[in-house]
Amino acid sequence: MRCEQVEALSSDYVDGRLAARPRRALEAHLHGCAACRALVEDFQQIKGLLARSAPPAAEPEFWDRALARAREAAPAARQRLSLRTLLQWQRGAAWATAAASLAVGVLFPVRFQEWQRAGAKNTQHVIGWHAGYCSRQPLADQGQMQVLAMHAHLSAEE
Repeated sequence: MRCEQVEALSSDYVDGRLAARPRRALEAHLHGCAACRALVEDFQQIKGLLARSAPPAAEPEFWDRALARAREAAPAARQRLSLRTLLQWQRGAAWATAAASLAVGVLFPVRFQEWQRAGAKNTQHVIGWHAGYCSRQPLADQGQMQVLAMHAHLSAEE
């Protein structure tokens, strides 16, 4: 495992969201790389600090002001629409739905044939692209796509 991969997966590692295989690969890298070990320790310290700190409390006046603003805005939100306006919106929505259905009905079979021909190669390409994109946001919640990409990468190395 490379340092860039550790950097991308370190947030998930600290949160305990890595599968066993990528976790073992990351831990093996941490034993030999002081820089990555320091990065993971920093994440652990930040997580601990956030867990121990209390969320900020709003001032009591804040809730009074928020309620007053909501009450001021309420009459404007209650304006009645005319029946004609509602029918125009309904008619527009019906035409938009019909156009979208027609587009899906015409274009889906064409795209579906292309997808069938591309097969697993396309899936690997999409997962690889997504994993590369996610690796540039190490603190974001990157979900299962990155774990799948790491699993595919580790399988390819073996």
